[in-house]
Formats: sequence, structure tokens, C-alpha cells
Amino acid sequence: MNIEAFIALIIVSTLFFIVFIFFYVDMKKKMSLLGIEKTQVPIFFYNNLGARIDLLNLTYPFVRLSVYKNFFVISYSKKLVFMKEEVLEIKMISGGLSSGVQIIHNKNTIPKKIIIWTSNPKKLCKEFFNASYNVKTI
Repeated sequence: MNIEAFIALIIVSTLFFIVFIFFYVDMKKKMSLLGIEKTQVPIFFYNNLGARIDLLNLTYPFVRLSVYKNFFVISYSKKLVFMKEEVLEIKMISGGLSSGVQIIHNKNTIPKKIIIWTSNPKKLCKEFFNASYNVKTI
């Protein structure tokens, strides 16, 4: 093996390791619970979703949704907590090749555009409806 090939192998290996560490840390953040979640049992949750949060588009499987009696949490490298009274409406949307569920809320500290990408938005809306959220379309 010549020196150029060896250097290329070291560079590729290092990049792979950095990417692996990034994904590992991101997954650990997604799976960790907030204090408000530790004493609650979720009504339902999804581990592997995508989301659009303002201009940030997160693909599968980097988003977790946990729905509790009085609130829900959207987890990725950050945690967005929505109390039930802050959620004005939940509705199915579709466009092009993607479909999802839009969260319309009145919380000023969180971006207004929140969309959860899922392969079955109708099922997710039905579960929100069953958890007593205001769902526009089921």
C-alpha cells in the first residue's frame, strides 16, 4: 500500500468515526427524558419519525414523539414541549412525496412551523384525537 492510499484510508476512517459519534450523541439526546416526562407514562409514542421545524428538516429516524395526558414532547437534538392548552389544532398535510401531521400552536418560544413526517399520518391524527387533542382531519 502506498502512502497516498494509507492517508486516504486514515481520512475516511476518521470521517466515519466522527459521523458515527455525531449520530450516537444525537440518538442519546433524542431518547433521554425530561424531568416532566420521568413521572409520566406516555399514552403513545413513536421513536423513528421525521420533522420540519421552521427551516430545519429532520429525516427519519431522528425524531421521537411522546404523547402524555396533558402534554407531548417532540425530541431530536432539542426537546419541544407542548402543553395540551398550547395546541390549537392538529391536522394532516400532504405535499409531493411526503405526508405528515402539522402542529398549530400558540407557543411563542417555539417556531410556528412544526410538521411531523410519518408514513401513516391518519393513524397519528387518530391517536392524537383519542388523546383528546383538537384534530381537524382523521
